[in-house]
Amino acid sequence: MKKADRKRRVGGELLTGTRSRNFHWFWEQIKRDGGDGGTFVIISLARASQYLQPNMVPTSTFSWSGQTLTSFQPEVLTAYPGLLCVKVFKSWTLFPVGLTNDFEVCNPLGTSRKKHKVTAVYWVFADIPATLRSTLTSIYLAVLCKTADVNQYGYPKVMEPLLRDLKSLEDDGIFVPSLERSRIQEHEVGPGTFPPRTKSNYALHVNAALSDTAEAHHCGVKRQCPISDKLSYFHATSGYPPDVLHDLLEGIVPFELALSLNVFIKKKYISLQELNHSISQFPYKWNDKTNCPQPIPLTFASRKSIGGNAHENWCLLRMLPFMIGDRVPEDDAVWQLLMALKDVVELVMAPVHTDETLGYMESKISEHRYRFLDVFPQETLKPKHHFLEHYPELTTSFGPLVALWTMRFEAKHRFFKRIVRQTGSFRNILRTMARKHQSMIAYHLHDADAQRPMLTVSKMTQVAVEVLKDSIRESFARKFPRTEVVNMTDKVTILGTSYCVGMLLPFGSTGGLPDFGEILQIIILHESPVFVLRLLGGWYHEHLRSFKVEPTGEIEVILHSELKDAYPLAAYNTADGRMVSLKHFICTSD
Repeated sequence: MKKADRKRRVGGELLTGTRSRNFHWFWEQIKRDGGDGGTFVIISLARASQYLQPNMVPTSTFSWSGQTLTSFQPEVLTAYPGLLCVKVFKSWTLFPVGLTNDFEVCNPLGTSRKKHKVTAVYWVFADIPATLRSTLTSIYLAVLCKTADVNQYGYPKVMEPLLRDLKSLEDDGIFVPSLERSRIQEHEVGPGTFPPRTKSNYALHVNAALSDTAEAHHCGVKRQCPISDKLSYFHATSGYPPDVLHDLLEGIVPFELALSLNVFIKKKYISLQELNHSISQFPYKWNDKTNCPQPIPLTFASRKSIGGNAHENWCLLRMLPFMIGDRVPEDDAVWQLLMALKDVVELVMAPVHTDETLGYMESKISEHRYRFLDVFPQETLKPKHHFLEHYPELTTSFGPLVALWTMRFEAKHRFFKRIVRQTGSFRNILRTMARKHQSMIAYHLHDADAQRPMLTVSKMTQVAVEVLKDSIRESFARKFPRTEVVNMTDKVTILGTSYCVGMLLPFGSTGGLPDFGEILQIIILHESPVFVLRLLGGWYHEHLRSFKVEPTGEIEVILHSELKDAYPLAAYNTADGRMVSLKHFICTSD
């Protein structure tokens, strides 16, 4: 086959195995007027979705649904904000296109930067648990294209094959399992300072932007959304969930931390050298140690940003009260602004919401806005402050926003960057990356051993119950009366989250405030993790926006499945006692 003929090829087999014919890739060519065009890779979304049937998908991903469907007739679709819904009997299966993002496969500081920059489109099943949806093998590839071609030809041309697939799903549906999806209750949220854009004024803004060639945009709108043009139940005003990673952790948080720290240094509460020493010498534990922040750069005040990635900025916001809280007066207005921001981040990151927590989120966002304008009148609200105002309303539409952030999609880029480093060749690099990615997905689908297990234990010791400490043995006997021998371990990983002896878990509540339990021992009983907890009473410290914990003298034995909030935390010793800083707001209501 001649080189020119190979280049005109439009499709072919990608996966090897008994069912590889159902999973195709396509090598599309972007047409250019009067000449050749660029190329990009499109993975058929319709065929890929059909291929991921229950008997071909890992048990750990879909067995929780409680049913296996072999065939059915898909019914008419309905509208669901931002998601494509296929009606199956009396439940829904949802297919959102997760992320469109650019990444650099070369050294971003080298001479080849931007030459091979790639735009990727990923998608996920929206109706599987967030713990499973966050695994990289549950994030599927839709499009790979050179960023230069996207800039030249535009998204409508690049997205055209993908939109054809989505339109086919919208009109005809596919054969997929039926999974239930829970929705939070509706909550009335006022428009606030920034009224939301409606379909009618969006259409006016599009027409104004297209008719006035002198202006690049009108009210933030540049052109019609190509997805809205193709799909009947998607609209740009209601179809895009916000990204808390870029809006908050890499937007508002580093910006306001820089402004606030600059004020603290000018007031001589602390110097930059002392602050960086506290950051580098702070005794971070477990996950906080993995995500510990970097020192604040000397140019942070002029740049109005402390830099850092999302996890580092999040960790610094949580740990800063322990580092410098005792040096800042309680009535300091800038400190109150920073702590209001900490409250907002905790609420936005909450995995569960009620009507009350949504109302609390709305009030905290308003408080934060008023404090910011009062403390920094010379600064203007950024567009991301605008986005933040709509978070309560968007949470009612999409559910907890932390389940929709782009953190795991960003991690997906590493797979493709590693391919480029290993191959050392940029010839047909998009095709190479797509082929290796689909082979990896096929391997994980066909090999059950390749899947991440639900429970991972590195080392266990078999112990008789009678040799346990009296307080632990009595509590364990009440919970499991006829058990004589147990397996004990110091560390266990459950659905990707690690638990170690010494960590704290939220356990119960008193007066609307969460109580905590410190892990004394971890027991594996019938392949289920059991935690032995020393119960701690929690007292809220307003100035530090953290909880002071003290032992109650009680021991409790609890299964992991019985925990309402299973995220482990760390306690730190401060001048005010043993303190815990939440990573997200804990809903204590039943």
